Amino acid sequence: MASVTYFGEAAGARVFQYGSGLVNIGKTIGSSTDYQFDLYTWDIVPSGEVGDNVFRSIDVSFNCSNGYSIGITPIVDGVALNEQTFNGAGTGEQQTQAFFAQRGTRLAARVRTLVRQGDIEMHNVSCSYWQIRTNQ
Repeated sequence: MASVTYFGEAAGARVFQYGSGLVNIGKTIGSSTDYQFDLYTWDIVPSGEVGDNVFRSIDVSFNCSNGYSIGITPIVDGVALNEQTFNGAGTGEQQTQAFFAQRGTRLAARVRTLVRQGDIEMHNVSCSYWQIRTNQ
């Protein structure tokens, strides 16, 4: 018996089937608007709910087919820091690091495409940090 997974839209009434492909919802046929990727990660809390860290970077790896132009925004304790932008030419596996130094308890990130030049396949979004005090 095969199983099928469905996802519901948070701000709307659409239902999506997992594994059926990605389309630009709301795009009209013949429109020149390209689909732009916009990803928010879940918070990580590496030292517990009242622990302290110095967060150092958001690290993003992806594969691109014709260069890339992306923006990375660190979000520390719910506050978005300045977006950092990255551009590159070529194809294949790419890595970018958005460096910053911010003390906090929890970290999330926003990763988005700025201009679509080709396909981008996200592989991983991770971070680096220095643990100051843990409470677990």
